[in-house]
Amino acid sequence: LNAGDVILARVVFSEAIVLNNALGSPTLGLTIGSTLVQAAYVSGSGTTDFVFGYTILAGQDDANGIAIPSVALTLNGSTLKSVAGNSVTLGNANVADNFLYPVDTTAPSVVITSSATSLKSGETSLICFTFSEDPDTSFSLADVTVSGGTFSAITGLGNVRRSTFTPTANLASGTASITVADFSYTDVAGNLGTAGTTPSISIDTLAPTVSSVILSGATGDQNQKLNAGDTLSATLTFNDVVTLNTTGGSPSLALLIGSSTVQATYVSGSGSNALVFTTAIINGQTDTDGVAIALNPLSLNGATLQDNSNNSTVNGTAAVLSNSNYLVDTTAPTVTVASSVSALKAGE
Repeated sequence: LNAGDVILARVVFSEAIVLNNALGSPTLGLTIGSTLVQAAYVSGSGTTDFVFGYTILAGQDDANGIAIPSVALTLNGSTLKSVAGNSVTLGNANVADNFLYPVDTTAPSVVITSSATSLKSGETSLICFTFSEDPDTSFSLADVTVSGGTFSAITGLGNVRRSTFTPTANLASGTASITVADFSYTDVAGNLGTAGTTPSISIDTLAPTVSSVILSGATGDQNQKLNAGDTLSATLTFNDVVTLNTTGGSPSLALLIGSSTVQATYVSGSGSNALVFTTAIINGQTDTDGVAIALNPLSLNGATLQDNSNNSTVNGTAAVLSNSNYLVDTTAPTVTVASSVSALKAGE
């Protein structure tokens, strides 16, 4: 029973009784929780059965069920007599708590929790809805408002229900919102539930990708040509700040010098969005069109590259054509001395 419901109690006499309520109306005491309340007379005069009714009020609760105390009937100025005019002898035995009539007027509540406070690409979070009382079948996925991702089907029984939250893909930064609205569910007594507020979940599901790769400089070059001992630099730029972990190895970048693939070694850039690689030109290398950069040139070699949310980088890039600003010529020049005649005499 909840607020507004009416509980009826019946008093049965040994013979028909006539009520005279000219000076007042009888009441019947009921015990709800630890409080004695008075049920009002409803009907029954002239019969053996008198009915009393009481409307449940907000704030009343009795988990064990309503009871009736001894000597519960109060006349309040009325009279109860048999048809022959004999007055009723009042008194009744105590009626114990009746579990069929529990009283619950407390609105149920829900607390929403998440197994994770932050999510990156490929991760999910277990969301728990913990109710103060069992919502039974009144709670469903339709009662949950979600942004920043999607929910699986809700599972569980009783006071705890669960669902898996999957964040929206390719979201650079954001927060999830998971709420339950006021009055969207009830307890088994029919009390409307209160709102559930979202847990704190930050989202970064955008994996860093390469935005550009270029030949970015050289030392020792002359007239846009590099020779043995000169150093060539290349820069790989990402769309986000990345951190390099070289515990398992160090990355390299494939450059095309002539018909040969050369691996430039990592020099600097971890903690920024641009990694710098260099290679030293060696004897025998020649490229008359200019150095190029291979398709998908980055090799991690056991290293890891991740953003601040630990999303691993996506390393695919297009090839970069030969750059005429970075020609390679390590071939030593030669000279041939020729004479117009093979023999000379005086005066020639």
